[in-house]
Amino acid sequence: MMEFLKRINDYTLFVLVFSITFENWDVFGFGGTLSVTFIMSIAYIVTWVPFFKSSLNLFIFQKYTSFLLLFIVIGFVSTSLNPIYLIEFKQAFNYRVLLLILLMHLIANHLFNSPDLIFKTLNVFMLSIVLLFILSLLGIGVTYAQGRLEIFGENPNMIGFKGVLSFMIVIGRIFTQPLKLKIFTKWELLVIPASISLVLASGSRGAFLSLFVGFTLAILFKEMNIFKKLVLVAIGGFVATTLFIYALTENKVLQTRLQRSLDSGDIGRNELWEGAILIIKDNLFFGVGFTDLLPNMFKYSGYYLDPHNVFLYVLVTTGIIGFLFYMTYIVKVGIGLYRTYIKTKNISFLLLFCIVLFNMFKVGGGIGMIIFWLFFAIFISHISINKNAFLTTS
Repeated sequence: MMEFLKRINDYTLFVLVFSITFENWDVFGFGGTLSVTFIMSIAYIVTWVPFFKSSLNLFIFQKYTSFLLLFIVIGFVSTSLNPIYLIEFKQAFNYRVLLLILLMHLIANHLFNSPDLIFKTLNVFMLSIVLLFILSLLGIGVTYAQGRLEIFGENPNMIGFKGVLSFMIVIGRIFTQPLKLKIFTKWELLVIPASISLVLASGSRGAFLSLFVGFTLAILFKEMNIFKKLVLVAIGGFVATTLFIYALTENKVLQTRLQRSLDSGDIGRNELWEGAILIIKDNLFFGVGFTDLLPNMFKYSGYYLDPHNVFLYVLVTTGIIGFLFYMTYIVKVGIGLYRTYIKTKNISFLLLFCIVLFNMFKVGGGIGMIIFWLFFAIFISHISINKNAFLTTS
């Protein structure tokens, strides 16, 4: 019986990961309150119930989750000090982020208990991106906002970001192995054109730049002799230049957005970031809390939007104190991934971490998006698995 329930738990995880690519799809028409991903998150948590006693380790990831919970506590204090817009108690501790922290812990625990699932989980994510690409070709669920691709309500920037993540999973796997011609026959390579196509169709400047940043980091992380590195730089430079020229000549939306950034320095978030910095200066230690964020953003920037930067969001809502707790969590994950990379020479996870961080600097509402928490669950499970294996063999 338990084996059957374990299988259900595994498959529910895969369906949840697959659904994350369609995070904003309101499949049942509930006005955005019950997306397919939210429903699968609840289903996944339910499938964990039989294993809470036998398989859930509350302490193995405490070096990460404890700092996140302290960040939530500071946010609760900050919100309590600024209760003007506080309507429901759950708003005071940002229940969505708290739920996502729980979900991250469960997924990390799941992957730690079954290490082979990490590879499969990443495969499922890539398959969802291939489906997204096929849907875009067929025009199913497709709309365009100012010439930028949206599918089932998914934001163009997030479509581009998820395409980049899929691309980087493949690049990480290629660069982790010895560079031989036979690696170019693997099915994962079908993901590359699908991912690049979605990035271009999204018109996302950040996602487009992430492709080049990620490939450059892959070459830097890869241990090889200088001659091979120079050859890769030359090949990568040629491909990057070709892709850049193609994008500028064939994609007018991306061309216009890139040109605007180059001409004026406008990256589409300048006023939001400037407003957030002013809020931080006036509320340095504890921030304005979770519920005062949007009113203050409107007051200081003229936009009723979050800062479109996870780190500025943390600073605005919880001040320097909450920011220190949150950044301790981020730094611990980064150090853990780097140490694991030194031992294993597997560049995939460190590469993905860099791309995730890069995009956290520019995504609106990023702290409440499950895609980021999924990959952090993968990161901390990967660190813990390898640390445990190293201790066992030493």
